Amino acid sequence: MESYFATLPSGLEDLAAAEIGERGGEVLAASAGLVSFRAAGPPRALLALRTIERLCVAAGSREDLPRGAEAPAEAERWAAGLDWARAAEVWRAAQGASAEAPAAPPAAPPFRASVTRSGGEHAFRSPDLEVALGSGLRAQLPWPVQLKRPVATLRGVLRGEQLWVGLQLGGELSDARRALLGETALRPCVAQAMLRLAAPPPGSWVLDPLCGLGSIPAELAAWPGRGALAGDRDRQALACARRSLPGLGLPRLALARWDARRLPFASGSLTRIVSDLPFGRRVGSHRANRRLYPALLPELARVLAPGGGAVLLSGEVRLMSEALAGDERWELRGLRRIDLGGLEPGLYELSRR
Repeated sequence: MESYFATLPSGLEDLAAAEIGERGGEVLAASAGLVSFRAAGPPRALLALRTIERLCVAAGSREDLPRGAEAPAEAERWAAGLDWARAAEVWRAAQGASAEAPAAPPAAPPFRASVTRSGGEHAFRSPDLEVALGSGLRAQLPWPVQLKRPVATLRGVLRGEQLWVGLQLGGELSDARRALLGETALRPCVAQAMLRLAAPPPGSWVLDPLCGLGSIPAELAAWPGRGALAGDRDRQALACARRSLPGLGLPRLALARWDARRLPFASGSLTRIVSDLPFGRRVGSHRANRRLYPALLPELARVLAPGGGAVLLSGEVRLMSEALAGDERWELRGLRRIDLGGLEPGLYELSRR
């Protein structure tokens, strides 16, 4: 079995671990936006994972990288002793034909190193660690450095004193699907995680009353037998969804323009609602949300059958608390905070009493 690690927004690690387990992987650790695991079989098959953003074959990991200025030199010595040849073999096995990556990658593919850091202060910069790790790889492999449009990426993830390094397989998996909808769309891995929390049963319809560009309905393509009921007031966003969603393999899709505060469904007629509510930043405003949320939550409770479930993402944590506290039809089953590029919205798991 090969060793891998995947990165994703923090707060969703358990859902990614579950999907990895379903695909036969053995999860080793999951924390702070990273899941490490082992898996057998073709590495390219793992690129089908939908709850992660990046997948890497692991070259090595350590838990004791110093935080001081000596860390890059220490990391370079350590990286120079890793089995990069084996990691490169797995990387090659994962390559496929595309405009960016030819079917047969060059013997010495141009690469760049990229490091993300978190977990407190470090007396060095990420570029310092990137240069060190790249030098460690080049101690074994004659790969040239190329910062723009590289063929391969050495990925490093530093959490405090814990460091994982490896070669990234494929591109940004979540971003590849996001590009079909637009850069402002919800990250597909987050939408997929929300659907996993909702667990729509076979044959059911999932309502997204504020679908925007269509990230959540798009991810239903991975749930055979389910249908999407999606709508929005924004004509431009809905036009984008109409262009993009029909080509994503959804056999049952209904798109409409509506006001989510007055939905065209009978009371108690639906069993699952999954939606990314306006944060009041890129879309709408806090002032508009103060009018929207008190009307939206009761309307969602009206159309949801008793025992049904809703999974809602919102950056308006206080407004959500106020709206839920004022409606006894809702039961809060779970609340987690996730990291979306510096924002920490709440992900709400609700059931209809």
